[in-house]
Amino acid sequence: MIQLKAKGAVPTGGWTKPRLHLLHNDGHVMTVEFLATPPPAEMTVIDGLVPVAAVAEIKVKGRASSVHVLADQNEMTSEVTR
Repeated sequence: MIQLKAKGAVPTGGWTKPRLHLLHNDGHVMTVEFLATPPPAEMTVIDGLVPVAAVAEIKVKGRASSVHVLADQNEMTSEVTR
């Protein structure tokens, strides 16, 4: 198991359920998507960057050596340390 922690920001308040979703794991590189649910259109929200964070434990297939995290406006790759 690998525990992943991601921090980011959303453009307004009202976003919920920040989460990490595994897209692909070839045994060497895990690709994960950082997602959150936007507020309903009729909801009044603050306008400005709001921090969000997510944690996930993912079962590793093979010996993953890096994790690539994709988000709407950014992406990052990090080595897996054991």
